[in-house]
Amino acid sequence: MDAAGKAGGIVEAAISYTGDVSDPTKKKYDLKYYTNLADELVKAGTHVLSIKDMAGLLKPKAARMLIDAIRQKHPDVPIHVHTHDTAGAGVASMLACAESGADVVDVAVDSMSGMTSQPSMGAVVASLIGKNQSHHIK
Repeated sequence: MDAAGKAGGIVEAAISYTGDVSDPTKKKYDLKYYTNLADELVKAGTHVLSIKDMAGLLKPKAARMLIDAIRQKHPDVPIHVHTHDTAGAGVASMLACAESGADVVDVAVDSMSGMTSQPSMGAVVASLIGKNQSHHIK
């Protein structure tokens, strides 16, 4: 991070998501675990915080909780969420992330989306049309 920052690069530090922050019985990877990790990465100088949901585990409720908690603590740091649609809830989860303050969510063109790819771009875009929110489709 130091070398990339000193060289003028943009540092995007990734947090790998696992578990379920919306389940209070899950203690190891709880909301505090992720917010503490985000705090450390911001303190270390990241320009962008990335949440990498490499297994498609991030459920919509957990997405709202996680992104909102990070956004509250770091209102000026861009948040980028990457997921895979393995469990089939990727569209709903990415909408929850966007509505909770994520600046970027990864999606895939419809014909290449779903399953182990990213959620459907067409479904996400269609779901956001007409929404009155601070994030806009460009």
